[in-house]
Amino acid sequence: MEQKEIVQTLTKVLKTSTVLENEPMRNHTTFHIGGNADVYIKVKEEEDSKTVFLLAKEHHIPLTIIGNASNVLVTDKGIRGMVLEANLKKLKFEEKQEGTRITVRCGRKPNGSCR
Repeated sequence: MEQKEIVQTLTKVLKTSTVLENEPMRNHTTFHIGGNADVYIKVKEEEDSKTVFLLAKEHHIPLTIIGNASNVLVTDKGIRGMVLEANLKKLKFEEKQEGTRITVRCGRKPNGSCR
């Protein structure tokens, strides 16, 4: 699947997420460095995250998952494939039949621990 086709497909099927092509990662990291991501997706709903995961898996597209990109360093060469910004407080879905289990909790607790 070509990059343009990925962007067109995601733009059509994602409900509320933002899909950007050749997006500079410096716009999304606290250090303001890094080359472009081929495809950058900022998801707002769990269902959109599932769609991105399934598309990446089905078409063997590299997928990099980030939170709010603090303390993330990206090379000047950028990131190939898709970058998913999953800045969700909870993200949990299981596909037991396929053996896929994804559990994410972003954000720090008041005592500084992170789960």
